Parts: sequence; structure tokens; C-alpha cells
Amino acid sequence: MFLLSFFNSEQRRSINQTGFVQADLSNYEIHLIDAEQSADGRVFYVFRPDDAEGRALPKGNDCVRCHVAHGAFDGTFAQFYLTIRNRIPKENLERALKNHDIRQALGCRAA
Repeated sequence: MFLLSFFNSEQRRSINQTGFVQADLSNYEIHLIDAEQSADGRVFYVFRPDDAEGRALPKGNDCVRCHVAHGAFDGTFAQFYLTIRNRIPKENLERALKNHDIRQALGCRAA
């Protein structure tokens, strides 16, 4: 299970006169890998900040396909998270880094 927290950003006037700072929490996403949950073993759940339960994205959706094709580790974009990047097998990381502009290549709608 991999949990991501997404925050909005806002521009504020600060010491350096411009810049963006973290704003309110916008949503959570849980990437669950469990063969009993789906045929490909991956389910994405999306939660709003005040939700008590998440909703699963539809099976076979574009998000799962993109993650499986281009994520460096177990269908996740772990290559972008420095705290776990050193756990990614070298060949997986090299494959993922070759296609660094995945949104443009696949037309992914993820933000």
C-alpha cells in the first residue's frame, strides 16, 4: 500500500517577494497492490480530505495502465520520491528515466 497526500499551492508575497507555498490538503490517493482485489492486482482509491471512505477508480482505467507501463517500482512512480528511490532496482529506474515525459507520450490526464 502506498499513500500519497496531495496539497494545493498558493502564491504569497514573502521575503523573496514571490514564490509558492503549501496550501490546503486537496485529496489522498492509496495505491493498493493486492491480487485478490483485481485481475492485475492494482487498485487506486481516492479520498477527499473529509472522506471516511475512499472510492476505487474503475478497473482497467488509464491511471493503472500508465502506472504499470511507466512506474519504476511495482506500478508506482517511486522514481520521483527520494525517500524510497534507493530501493528501486537499477534496471527499473533506468527504464523509467528513459521515458521521463510520460504524460505527453501517453496523453495521461493525471495532474
